[in-house]
Amino acid sequence: MVTANDILKKTFVKVDVNDTVGDFLGSLRRKKQTFAVVFDGKKYKGLTGRKWLLTSRVDAGKTKMSNIMKQASKKRAAFFVPKLKPDADLKEVCRLLASADSRALPVFDRNDKLLGVVTARGVLRKIKSSYKGIPVKELATKKLVTIGMKDTVGDAIKTMNRSNVDRLPVLAKNGKLAGIVTELDILKRFHKFPPSSMKYPSDADHDGWADPSWDSGEKTRMVGLPVENIMTPYPMVITADFDSTIAAAIDVLVDEDVNSVVLMENDKPAAMLTVKDVLDDYSKE
Repeated sequence: MVTANDILKKTFVKVDVNDTVGDFLGSLRRKKQTFAVVFDGKKYKGLTGRKWLLTSRVDAGKTKMSNIMKQASKKRAAFFVPKLKPDADLKEVCRLLASADSRALPVFDRNDKLLGVVTARGVLRKIKSSYKGIPVKELATKKLVTIGMKDTVGDAIKTMNRSNVDRLPVLAKNGKLAGIVTELDILKRFHKFPPSSMKYPSDADHDGWADPSWDSGEKTRMVGLPVENIMTPYPMVITADFDSTIAAAIDVLVDEDVNSVVLMENDKPAAMLTVKDVLDDYSKE
C-alpha cells in the first residue's frame, strides 16, 4: 500500500510570516512552484498558493504574510489546510487534497514534526495506472465554464472565484476555442512582479487595478480590458482529445503542471478535466 510517507517531498518553497507578499510571489516565480509553506521562525503556520491575490487589496512590497494570515478567513486563503499522517493511504490523501482545494498538503509525524509535503502532482503519478483504458469523457466535467473574447478581465476574475477554477477557455463567436485565460495571466498583467518583490497600487481592487507601467493619468482600467488582450491564444492552449483516456489526460496535467485541461472535439471545447475531478473519483473507489 502506497502511503503519504512514500511520496512526500522534503524540498519545497518556504516563506516566513515576516516576509512580504512580494517575497512570497518572487520565491514561487524563481522556483517555478505554485505553493509555499509558511513558517514563523521554525514553527509551521500554514500552506498557501497565489489564487487569493485575485481578490486581495495589498501592497505586495509592504504587506507581510502575517497580516495576510490574519485575514485568511475573509480572503479564503488556503493557509489552514489539513495535515496528513505518514501512514495515510492514497484514497485518504486524494480526499483531503480535493476537499482542501490545495496543490499540496503537509505531512506530520506523531510528535507534530513536519516531515515534508505531498503534492497533487505526485499523487496523480501514482494513481494514473488505475485509469488506463478508461475514456476521459466518463470523468470530465461536461458543463464547461467559459468566457467570451470580449468579456472583461473583471468578468474572468468573478467567474474564476464563483466557479472555483484557475483557468477559463475563451470562446470565439462561432463557439470555437480562441484561447485560455488563467489566474497567472491576470496576476502577471496586473502586477508585473520582479523576482523578489512586486508592488500593487494601494487602492487595487476589482473596480480599478491600473497597469503599473501606465502613466498616472491613464484612465483605462485593467479589469475593463477584454480577456482577448491577455489570454493565451489557441493553438498554444494545453488541450487533450475528448476521445482520449483519463490516463492520457493525467499525463498532460502532470507534464504541464496545470490544474485542468480542455478536452477538444471537432475543434471545439467539449469538456474539461480537472485535478480535483481525478482526486475526487479516486477517493471514492
